[in-house]
Amino acid sequence: MKKNHTFLRVGTLSMLIAAIAATPIIAQETADPQTSEATATFTAPDTDKPVVPVDPTDPTKPLDPIDPEDGKETGSVGPMTIDYVPHFKFKPTAIEEKAQTIQSISMNPYVQVSDRTATGKGWTLSAQLGDFTNTMQTPETTDDHTLNSATITLTSGAVSSTDATNLNKPVGQTPIVLTAGGGQVTIMQATTHNGMGTWLMSWLGDSAQTENAKVTLNADTKGARVGDYKSEINWTLSQQP
Repeated sequence: MKKNHTFLRVGTLSMLIAAIAATPIIAQETADPQTSEATATFTAPDTDKPVVPVDPTDPTKPLDPIDPEDGKETGSVGPMTIDYVPHFKFKPTAIEEKAQTIQSISMNPYVQVSDRTATGKGWTLSAQLGDFTNTMQTPETTDDHTLNSATITLTSGAVSSTDATNLNKPVGQTPIVLTAGGGQVTIMQATTHNGMGTWLMSWLGDSAQTENAKVTLNADTKGARVGDYKSEINWTLSQQP
């Protein structure tokens, strides 16, 4: 009996193997791959309207109100614009027989520029400081006096954008030293493929203080006259060649 059972098992297994071997293998059919397209069209931005100045403490919001004592909204239009420039005001200082470093009382100064060229060529923002002049007018004469060896130093400037991602960010220079009567100095620069959109460079003071240590006037006050000295700052935004 045991031998018969063994023969039965072997025979059944042989039949199963033969059945599997006889089963035809069907090859998997695949279709030829195909391609389609996705298209998007971008048009040039509207450059007929000025870019609104934004709040340097939160660039996602417009600057409101705009205080003419703090800076100037330019209203410029076109593919490349300087939208807002700062006024730097310095605290009243007693004349001394030495050079002095005078801190600004402008707490939130910033400059804002926009690149709407859609070319990605990059740009350079520069500034030039004129002479600090005190015009003393009397019935007999007008006496213009220039402040000696005057410089404005800007430190720890921060670059930000209306776009919170800050992609394609330009580079802000620091420190920046503007010499009265000197040449153009680079403030902020965008290399190729960078700087598109609206950008700010700000020198925000400590809100708990009344003076801004990031903006200082350095001058020899020994020969200064009593009164107000004024200087013009010329800002220039140029596209990279």
